[in-house]
Amino acid sequence: MITIFCEEITPRVSYTFEFVFTSVLGVDFTLTADREAFANSSGVRFTYGNEAMEGALQFRAAGLLGEEGVLQQSVDVGECRGYPVLFKVGRESALEYDLFSAIFFLVTRYEEYLPHQTDKHGRYLAGQSTASEHGFLERPIVDVWAQLIGEVLMKEFPDIKFTERKFRYINTIDIDNAYAYVGKGAVRNVGGIVKSAVQRDSDAISERLGVLSGKSKDPYDTYAYMKAMAEECETEVKSFVLLGDYGAYDKNLPHSSTEQITMVKQMDEFSDVGIHPSYRSGDRVASVQKEIRRLEQILDRPICSSRQHYLQDADSEWN
Repeated sequence: MITIFCEEITPRVSYTFEFVFTSVLGVDFTLTADREAFANSSGVRFTYGNEAMEGALQFRAAGLLGEEGVLQQSVDVGECRGYPVLFKVGRESALEYDLFSAIFFLVTRYEEYLPHQTDKHGRYLAGQSTASEHGFLERPIVDVWAQLIGEVLMKEFPDIKFTERKFRYINTIDIDNAYAYVGKGAVRNVGGIVKSAVQRDSDAISERLGVLSGKSKDPYDTYAYMKAMAEECETEVKSFVLLGDYGAYDKNLPHSSTEQITMVKQMDEFSDVGIHPSYRSGDRVASVQKEIRRLEQILDRPICSSRQHYLQDADSEWN
């Protein structure tokens, strides 16, 4: 058990310390704002904040975890033990940088709540992020920071034990379009042939006609193969199915079509099926709810997982 003194235990402090110590390091901890209780505590203990306490290890705070609202931050990027770090607090601290604030800053995607540029789909442009600008966007830097905190504690308290984390592989599949040609109906298939003819794509026309005549298999019909591979490799599989109405960025089969329903049930045989909300439902709660109900009706069970189509995540979804 780790005892941590913090003069003000804010929701941000609780959230961040829960993430670091429970989710990553796998160790029990308790937060206290009671100076006397902390002074009388024993074992692994430290303070977080700018108030030093006699005989206690101190991690100084940059201030982010004590703030309310979303404010523009002055992010000082430096280096510690060969890794990029944020929020410098000085050498008086157990670590020269406030990695708790840094972890909160990245895990909550704090920058995305500040004024920023978006692409044509309204998504945050990763290139403007601190991680991208300083070359660590593709590194598991939050986990590294948590491990650095753990190393400091192990040096001060050699008997402390952290839970060893184990790797787990999960195969995830987004099904935006169940079939290339099957189940699309006469209008969409004729339109596809005309488009291919205009583009002089004879191979696409031949492929489509071969599938529709029953001579060839639809190129998207890989469901039996996916099932066989999942069973052979004993892999956990999660799939996310698009059941929205037809639109510019939602070109799946009709949700009520026999082909679509059959495919969903086939995926449910070897994967945990969730919803893949349509593009147009990005800022429409009622549309998402409707699509979830469609999937629940097909599988006759509650749906509890989702992954966004086009990775849309408007701020309103998190408020």
